[in-house]
Amino acid sequence: MRIAVLTIFEEGLGGGAGRAAYDLARCLARHHDVALICPGRRKGVVKREGRLTIFSIPAKTKGNISAIRWNKKNLDAFKGILDRFRPDVIHANDFIGIDFYGMLYAVERKIPFFYTGHVLPSKCLQFSVPKALSSGAQILERSIIKKYLVDFFKNCDGIVTMNKFNYADHAGFCPKRKLYIIPNGKNLRDYEKIRIASAKSPKNLIFIGFLSDRKNQAFLIRSMKYLPQEYRLILVGSELYPGYRKKLERLAEENDVLSRVEFTGEVPYETIPKQLSRARVFVSASLMEVQSLVVLEALASGRPVVGLRNETISEVIDGSNGIALPRNSSPKRFADAVRSVVESDYDDYKKMCINARRSVKRFGWDSVEKQLIQMYSEGIKNYKPKSVNAVINTYKSWNKTLYSILYIALFLDEGFRRLHPVRIASKIKRSIRKIKNRIVKGKTDLK
Repeated sequence: MRIAVLTIFEEGLGGGAGRAAYDLARCLARHHDVALICPGRRKGVVKREGRLTIFSIPAKTKGNISAIRWNKKNLDAFKGILDRFRPDVIHANDFIGIDFYGMLYAVERKIPFFYTGHVLPSKCLQFSVPKALSSGAQILERSIIKKYLVDFFKNCDGIVTMNKFNYADHAGFCPKRKLYIIPNGKNLRDYEKIRIASAKSPKNLIFIGFLSDRKNQAFLIRSMKYLPQEYRLILVGSELYPGYRKKLERLAEENDVLSRVEFTGEVPYETIPKQLSRARVFVSASLMEVQSLVVLEALASGRPVVGLRNETISEVIDGSNGIALPRNSSPKRFADAVRSVVESDYDDYKKMCINARRSVKRFGWDSVEKQLIQMYSEGIKNYKPKSVNAVINTYKSWNKTLYSILYIALFLDEGFRRLHPVRIASKIKRSIRKIKNRIVKGKTDLK
């Protein structure tokens, strides 16, 4: 099968959602011809890896966001890549930019189009905006974004939802017959090589992910106040908003735990197994995680997980491989749960580590690939042509609105360096009101 995979992220950017697209392409390329198309610094082939070819379209990148200027030159380059590759199916990992153009191409060429929902559609903006902007994000999610996603999903032949929580959320936007529950896949071998922590290893706790309100590292820092001095917290990842790391450092200082909290900053992805090997337990207080790759990686490395319930923790932590706590748990209760794992009899701890590895076997690529190929095959067999004009009308109605939101995000990234967050929030809320009250119609280059 010939499979085109699309992503709005350059390799190494976008956190778990960005990494999942590249993992998907490399997995499928073990047995199929795969073209991955992404933003980049230049046009054309970026690299070849066996049956995988990675292509890029020139884009402007700021932080983790890459914006391709869809002029005739770049659009022709994108269409040319797909024309030469001749995909049997196209698999998108987001719903704007390159993914939307991929959908337009698929409808025009009568190719089955699939999408993986890495965010909950009802809360898609809340995955990245700071708390100060959450009310504005909710206004957009309930109005403009919901209408757009309903139209986008109409033209998908299959939608991948990773678990029952993601499935239920998507079911509010499209018919259930389009939905498939297929988990994120992982190459587990690199993590299964990591030795289980010994009884004498340091009492290190670790969390890996962007420093942000949603990831809720502040809660983990407050929990450290209730743990003995020999406990250390390792926070791996860069700040999602400028100044957020300093905010966390101030919080650690206020709670008198700064000397026991290590901020590593961003580290190369290939060093994640080494970082996990430093810890006894993986800890998480994330408020939303559709299906966290780092939680799966931690379990595969033989690290029990202690976390507040979210979509991932509720799905994979069952008491035998860690502890899932209610979302309203106090930092002290969280700390007590951590101690109950770390300070348990070593044989009990080791058993929990073994169970952690067993619990993620179903996320191995061999199993996930079979489910994806079955979905693609059903999409090809049951394909029904769609109206090109209807898709182009959707594009005309929503394209400029979506790009206005994207540019707001770009402004936000820069603005946090200069302005107080409340002033930024006020400015962006005014922009959101303008967008909501006046949907600007644009032009399309795809005829």
